[in-house]
Amino acid sequence: MARRVELTGIVDLATRTVTADVLRPATTSVDAALLLARTVTPEPMGPGWSQALSMERSVLPYERLLKLDERLEYAAARRDRPGDDRL
Repeated sequence: MARRVELTGIVDLATRTVTADVLRPATTSVDAALLLARTVTPEPMGPGWSQALSMERSVLPYERLLKLDERLEYAAARRDRPGDDRL
């Protein structure tokens, strides 16, 4: 028996990047809140990720941002897809 699922995501219009997505049988307001949280929360570096993906190496003003939020110390730039080392 085939079941339907919904794909819900958030797209940054300026960069045309999908910042978060979720695949569920039915999208709820909790899913929308989860997507928003994933979009604005730094993602930690994963094991085996290239150092080029670290937030420290991004074009953003890392030192200034680090003073505002210490979670950025171990944060990663978001990747397009797993295994992709491009920023």
